[in-house]
Order: sequence, then C-alpha cells, then structure tokens
Amino acid sequence: MKKTVLLLVVLLTARVCLAQHKDLDSLRAQLKSPALADTMRVKILFRLGYALTETKRDTARAYLDEALSLAQRSHYPKGEVNILLSLAYLNLEKEPQLAIRQLLRARQIAWQLPDPGLRFRVDSVLGYFHNALQEYRKGIDYYRRSLGSLSPTDTVNRVSVYINIGHLYERLDRLDSARHFLLQALPMSQRASPGALAYAYYCLGLVEEKEDQPNQALNHYRQSLKAATAVGDRKSMREATLLLGQVFYRLNQPDSSLLYSRRAYALGKDNPYSSGMQTNSQLLATLFMDKGRLDSALFYQELNSTIKDSIYSQEKQRDVQTQLFREQQREQALREEQRAFESQVKIYGLLGGMAVLLLLAVVLFRNNRRQQRTNALLDRQNQQIQQQHDQLADSLTSLQRTQAQLIQREKMASLGELTAGIAHEIQNPLNFVNNFSELSSELLDELRTGPLQHLPTGEQPYAAEILGDLSQNLAKIHHHGQRADAIVKGMLEHSRSATGRKGPTDLNALVEEYLRLAYHGQQAQDSGFTAQLVTELDSALGRMDLHPQDISRVLLNLYNNAFYAVRQQQRKAETGSYHPTITVRTERSGGRAIIRIRDNGTGIPETVQQKIFQPFFTTKPTGQGTGLGLSLSYDIITNGHGGRIDVSSQEGHGAEFVIELPVEVPLPEIAGEK
Repeated sequence: MKKTVLLLVVLLTARVCLAQHKDLDSLRAQLKSPALADTMRVKILFRLGYALTETKRDTARAYLDEALSLAQRSHYPKGEVNILLSLAYLNLEKEPQLAIRQLLRARQIAWQLPDPGLRFRVDSVLGYFHNALQEYRKGIDYYRRSLGSLSPTDTVNRVSVYINIGHLYERLDRLDSARHFLLQALPMSQRASPGALAYAYYCLGLVEEKEDQPNQALNHYRQSLKAATAVGDRKSMREATLLLGQVFYRLNQPDSSLLYSRRAYALGKDNPYSSGMQTNSQLLATLFMDKGRLDSALFYQELNSTIKDSIYSQEKQRDVQTQLFREQQREQALREEQRAFESQVKIYGLLGGMAVLLLLAVVLFRNNRRQQRTNALLDRQNQQIQQQHDQLADSLTSLQRTQAQLIQREKMASLGELTAGIAHEIQNPLNFVNNFSELSSELLDELRTGPLQHLPTGEQPYAAEILGDLSQNLAKIHHHGQRADAIVKGMLEHSRSATGRKGPTDLNALVEEYLRLAYHGQQAQDSGFTAQLVTELDSALGRMDLHPQDISRVLLNLYNNAFYAVRQQQRKAETGSYHPTITVRTERSGGRAIIRIRDNGTGIPETVQQKIFQPFFTTKPTGQGTGLGLSLSYDIITNGHGGRIDVSSQEGHGAEFVIELPVEVPLPEIAGEK
C-alpha cells in the first residue's frame, strides 16, 4: 500500500527554513543568552523543534512543549498557533486525542487574529488531517480554501498546496485533475522550492503508474530521488528508492529491484514501523524467495509480520482518532448552529423593536413635517429680513466710505488751496531774484568789457578778480533760484486736485503706452541709451474705473525713476557686463489689480526705503530731484483711488514698486448720458 505523501512545508512554514543541521548548534547557543527576549526564545525553540520533527521526534516534542508554555505565558498568540500545529502533527499517530485538541485550539486562536498566514496554515493542517483520515474530498476543500489566504508572491506555499491537491486527486483516481495541479507545481518548485521538487516528481510517478506508463514513472522517480538527495531529505529518498524497486519488479528486472529495495531499507531504518517499511520488507522477502535465498526471505518475512502487527495497532488507533475527530467536528458544528439560532432570535427581536420604532417614526415624521413647513416659512421670512439687513449694511458701508472720501478730498482741497496760495506768494519774489540775477550778470559783462578797461593797469587785475567773484555769486543765486522755482512748481502740482472724472480705462493699454513714452523720453535725453523692456500683462484685468490722467502721472514718475536707476548702474558697471532691464507685470488677484514695476538698477538703501514717499525727500543728487514725485504718486494711489503702493529693494540689485488698486467694474452707459 502506497504511503500518503504530504508536504510539511505547507504545514509549518512560518517563514522558517532550516535545511542544514549546522544551524542547530547556533540556535542552542543563542538560547543560553540571559538577555534573550521571551518572544525570540519562543521562535528559537520552535525552530529547533521543527528542524528535528522527522529525525528526533521526542527531542522535537520537548522543544515544542517548552516553546508552547513560554508563548502562553508571554501572550504570543501567533507563536502559539504555529507550535500547536507542529505538536498536532507529532502527536497524530501516538496521541491522536491530544493532536485533535491542539488542532482545534490552534484554529480557535487563529480565527481571532487578523493574520491570513495563520489561517492558511490552519486550513493546510485540516487538509492534512482529513487526508490522514482518508477523507480526500474534504482534504481538497481545505487545501483550496487555504489558497485564498495566500499572497500572490508566496510561491513556496502555493507550490506545496498544488502538490497536495494533485496527490489527493491521485488518491481519488481523478488522474487528469491530479496531473493538472502537479504540472502547475513543477516549474514553480524548480524555481522557488527545491525541497518540494522531490514530492512533485514522486506524485507524477504515482499518476503515471496508474496510467500504466512504467517507463515515465521510472523517470520521474529517478528525478525525485535526485532532488531529495540534493536537499538531504532521507524520507523522500527512501520513498523514491522503494518505488523504483517496485516498478523494476513489475518490469521483471529482479536485480535492479533488489538493489533499490535494499537501498530503501537502509534509508528507512530510522523509522522501522511504517507502511513503507512493511511494503519494503514484503518486496525483499519475495525477491530473496525468487532467488532461493530462504534465510534472507524468512528474515524479511518475519520483519514484515512484526511491522504489520504494529501497523494494525496504529490503524486501530487511527479508527479511534477518526471517530473522535468526527465527533468533535460534529459538536463544533452543533455549537455553531446554536450560535446561529441565538443570532436569529436576536435578529427577530431586533426586527420587532424596529417595527415599533418605525410606527413611532411615522407619527413623529408627520409632526415633524408640519413643524418643518412652519420652520420653512419662518426661515424664508428670516432670509428676507437678513437680505434687507445686508443690503442696508452694504449701503451704510458705501455711504460711510463715500463720506470718508469726500472729507479726505475736502481736506486735500483745503490743503491744496493753502499750498497753492503760499506757492504763488513765493513765486513772485522768486521771479524777481531770478530775473535780477540774470540782469546783474549781464551788467557785470558790460562792466568787464567797458569801464574796466579805463582803469589804471595796476588796478585792473584786482577789479577783474572782484568781478569774477560777483559773477560766481550771481550764478549760484540764479542756480538756487531755479531749484526753488522747481520746488514751488512741484508744490503747485501736488496741490492740484484730480482732473476730470473716473471713467472706464484699459489699464494694460495705459501701462504699456506710458512705458514706451518714458523710454522714448530717455532716448531723447541720451541718444546712446538702450534698455530691455519686458511686459507681462494679464488680460483678465479688462476695463476699470480710474482717473487715467492721475494714473498716467504715477506710471510716468515710476518709469522715469526706474530708467534713472539703470542709467546710474550702467555708468558704474564694466563695459558690456550690464544690460539695463525694466520689467512690468499686471495681474488680477481677488478684488484688486496689481502693477509691478521692477528694474535692475542701483537699488534703494534699506535705511531710506521708509522715507521715499515723504514730500521733499529724494535720493538724487542736489539739483536733480525735488522729492515730490513719489509723494504725489503715493497721494494719487492711496487717497485718490483707495489703493496702496509699496517698494521692495536690495541695494545694488534693483528695486520693485508694487501698486494695488481696487477693481471697480465700470457701470454701463445710459442712453443719452455723457
């Protein structure tokens, strides 16, 4: 009778691979460390027990019992499940009742944890137990269920499940299904699981024997033996060797059969009381009887009887185990049915309560609908009141803003009139100073060419020196008179009220037009001056309500300042190393229009940036600026348009002026209105 072949790699993987005995000494040495954590100690004890499962079962059981006790004390449920599965496998033959209790305990713990790997291993062990009980269809069901818990990358366990399913289909004589799963497992095991390769070839050989293809079966048994030898799997080596001996006996090749049968016997001495050893001893007895070697035949026949009695006893135990396992499964099914019935009772009670609540809900719903209609009517009235309140608040805010602007304009107008009066009063005596300084200079020239020539020769140098000093004094008087005249004109300009009225203005066109005008003005003053002009204008600005004359005055002032800065920087820079650049950008952000004017000129020192908008403050040399341009621009932007103007600069790296204006959409023109 062929022994059922199952892969323990499916049963107890837990990512543990201990194919080499040299690791055992290292694991034992680690156990002696006093600082070892309990969880790590459980893992090491489990690995030692797993490594010795097939060779030294009693030692393996001792390691696993110690690991189980420690896992329970340290509350390590995942380790407890793996250990219980290993112990259940070890106790299956000698203590089946204990094995079943351990398996059911492992299943109970695993289904309480969110770990698909544990559920996979429990389903695999259930498949193994049903196979041991010769309930092959249930075993296939559990193995198929375990596939649902596998990740797509877990090739090792998938190979093992495929081989187990293929072997169980072979036991059911469904050879096409068996071959299908085994052929899927074969290439995967060659790549990822050399240990499983021997079992895959072994099961294929069993299928081909049933298909009456002994030569193909021999080939696969040889490949199984080769794969098992490569990984040192003595159990698989013995199984493959025994099957080779059986096939050669059926092919009437007794010498080859005897050779492989004796090798299989030598490999199976570590587990003499097994179905494989019974088959082996029976085959050896038959072969020696055919050769006339009666002593050897009698020895193996007596050995066969002894093993048969032991196996009969094991089968009796297995029958008891089967009945017990089925009874415990039946009890568990009854408990699950009881829980399902209790759940149904709870559901019916809940449905009854829900019906009562539904009735109450209908009554409350009708009352609620009536109340909602009343509330909706009140809400509409409240919304109308709120809208009226908001409209009144907006009107009040608009009136307050208009009032503030009117007050500011009145103040500025009064201040402008006062400034204009003072400036006009200063203008008259200033004109006399300038005119008489020019007239005095002309009289000195006439004196120098006329009466001075009639003086004695010795007095002429002294008189000429005096006349020269008088000419210099008059020139300084005239120069400073002109500067004072420029300041007075700036004051008059500063005091002038806004001309015209606001109207729809294309801000982008205004920005670009005055940039070109300012550039042409600079080139008229210095024909060799050139600069790069960069404009990035936002088309979303559209038309706005502005005082175009005032805004153009601001733009022209800022452009002239920018050109002045880049010309100064160009004079300081080395020839060809500096390229004057003026960049103008416009954009719309929320409810404001933004104009950015940037240059790469000399920049503004940080110490004076807070003063540049003050009247009469200038960074230009004496005689080149009045200090009223930026002050006037600030007044136009802030007071005239309700906006703001800021500056950011780093000395030696240029400056950027930012103008923000509130966007006021122009009203549509009324027919007949101008």
